[in-house]
Amino acid sequence: MASNTASSYTIGAPRWVRVASALLVLLAALGGGSFLARAQILGWAADQLIRNDAVEPSDVILLLAGGAFGVRALEAADLYHAGLAERIVLSPGAPSPGSAELARRGVSLAQPTQIQLNWFEGLGVPSGALSVLPGIVESTRDEAEVSAAWCDANDIGSVIVVTSAYHTARAGFVFERVFGDRPIRIAVRAAAFDDFTRDAWWKARTTLRTGVFELQRMLFYRLAY
Repeated sequence: MASNTASSYTIGAPRWVRVASALLVLLAALGGGSFLARAQILGWAADQLIRNDAVEPSDVILLLAGGAFGVRALEAADLYHAGLAERIVLSPGAPSPGSAELARRGVSLAQPTQIQLNWFEGLGVPSGALSVLPGIVESTRDEAEVSAAWCDANDIGSVIVVTSAYHTARAGFVFERVFGDRPIRIAVRAAAFDDFTRDAWWKARTTLRTGVFELQRMLFYRLAY
């Protein structure tokens, strides 16, 4: 009953209102209530985070940085092998906090982008089908801005944005805001092997923490942008 009430209350409301409501009902659900009501409420909260568009053949697959080890790369490789794009473009991400000091001390380490390129080689994606966006990005908005500029320079008309399930709604929102009225079709795809799922994300500490933080980030992005 609690889930139905929350959903009906926010029908037609701006998404930031739904996200704020999700944070409130999340606190209520974690604090008590029957198992069935709690599962319904927490599933609804996950609906504010997860977006998984139908995909069709596109110019490129944009692979966002971060996420659980390897799951985003696996999704991008599977989409590539399914013939949905002939090119995968990787977000460069940001160096880890200790990488500069390790390098200064003579420790050799592979950067995340190089690790992903190695994965794609093992997954049968040819090097000629892979590109890396220029620069360093530190946020989803940075990724969207760099991606938009790259798409402009390369005459791209359609993209599939691949990221973790919990990140899909925010990524889609930011990319659509940044890309604006460009004639570029954007589809967002959730990594299939992600452990963040609608019906169980609150059952493990790591995914619970991820979900709570992502709801906060989504609310911030909705208010800020």
